Amino acid sequence: MSQSYGPELWRDLFVMLGSSATALLGLLFVVLTIHLQTVKEDLDFRLRTRNNSYHLLNVFILSALTLAPVPVMFFGIGVALVCLYGLRLPIVVTWYLYRQDEAVRAHKPLWLGSVITVATAYALGIAGGIALLAGSNHGFALIATTCVVLMVRAVLSSWALMFGAETASAKP
Repeated sequence: MSQSYGPELWRDLFVMLGSSATALLGLLFVVLTIHLQTVKEDLDFRLRTRNNSYHLLNVFILSALTLAPVPVMFFGIGVALVCLYGLRLPIVVTWYLYRQDEAVRAHKPLWLGSVITVATAYALGIAGGIALLAGSNHGFALIATTCVVLMVRAVLSSWALMFGAETASAKP
């Protein structure tokens, strides 16, 4: 099993992903500080900014786990648990939007594409952790895909939030 575990081959990619995630997390906090009043007043913004923060933090954690010198069993279990924890985020968003009344849902449509993308990314991460436990080197590719998809999704969501917060704060 240990012969298929080759973290040194993925080191540079995960150093870049972890560093990028922490930098983006810092920038997200700057934007949140600028639009703090809007985020405080709007539950939708709070939920979305919280989820973006968790996605970036999960990318950092997955990168750190990949770079840490731990046995493959602990690494695979850790990755699966982080991704399982992350999978609850799109479920919470879906539940939040589902339980709103029809008038509210019409103004804040379900971002089904985003929910599916994030859920799929976390599912790939869980599969990657399980693949590593099974001795497959494909686990690293699945974990890397999870991290890249979560980074792209967080950047796109943060961009939309930034302009949404600006629009919301400009309303009388």
